[in-house]
Amino acid sequence: MAIVSDKPFLVGDTVKIGTYQGTVTDIKFRCTRIRTVEDTIVTIQNSVITKSEVVNISRMTKRRLEMNINLPLETSSQAIENLTVMLKSVLETDNEVIEDSVRVYFDSIGEKGIKINVYLYTGILDYDEFLRFKTKINLLVIKTLEMENVKISYPGENVYLSKV
Repeated sequence: MAIVSDKPFLVGDTVKIGTYQGTVTDIKFRCTRIRTVEDTIVTIQNSVITKSEVVNISRMTKRRLEMNINLPLETSSQAIENLTVMLKSVLETDNEVIEDSVRVYFDSIGEKGIKINVYLYTGILDYDEFLRFKTKINLLVIKTLEMENVKISYPGENVYLSKV
């Protein structure tokens, strides 16, 4: 009854319930059926759904894109400062990025390098279109790194051998 009266989702909505994500295909008195992204049908008892967190992806109004960029430890402070300013500027000019949503910050210094965080929102809700947008943004970031002559760090270890 809670699902029928509260209507947290409708047939056709994309939802995440527990570990399952997919499109609601049927809502019955005792159970709900979801077609997963793997194209399987999952039947979930409504009593389980009422005790679970339900995320209705179809009702979102924007998508968040988040990325972490790791730079080598030897990257100069001037290069970091230039890069954060340049990335913010480049991303803000993209017409698919929601105005005033771009955040670019020097997050931390760690053993894997210098971490720059990038956050932004887009109004693109269709997942395939969002993936296209994400590719475009990733390429903008790479081109900006190339223009600023800044390299991305890669995981590695130094191994020192001594003669015994």
